[in-house]
Amino acid sequence: MEAVLVSGITCDKDQARITLVHVPDHPGVAFSIFGPLADEKIMVDMIVQNVSKDELTDLTFTVPRPALKRTLEIIRGLNETIGYEEVVANPDVAKVSVIGVGMRSHSSVASKAFRALAAENINIMMIS
Repeated sequence: MEAVLVSGITCDKDQARITLVHVPDHPGVAFSIFGPLADEKIMVDMIVQNVSKDELTDLTFTVPRPALKRTLEIIRGLNETIGYEEVVANPDVAKVSVIGVGMRSHSSVASKAFRALAAENINIMMIS
């Protein structure tokens, strides 16, 4: 019996992506960002932090598109406290999730997923 490598694929077309550019890379900064969002019951899903350079990093995350406006209001209100350089938002993001043990144990699963996206001219903006 052959193992099932992928047990499911899901797509959420109702996402927005937010990037905070040049965020200070210090303990507590992530809490300063995500604590107020949690207090407002804003669901943050995917979070990616880039490698730091000169004690600064870029922090990107996704929220449901209907929460984008409120999220940006909160984030912009935190700039004096956090001291980031810029906020970049993209309200037109879809999230595709490939689910299954094969993502961990078979290198071809990721390759096939990326090939399928490339064949449809779909750019990958974040990978987790």
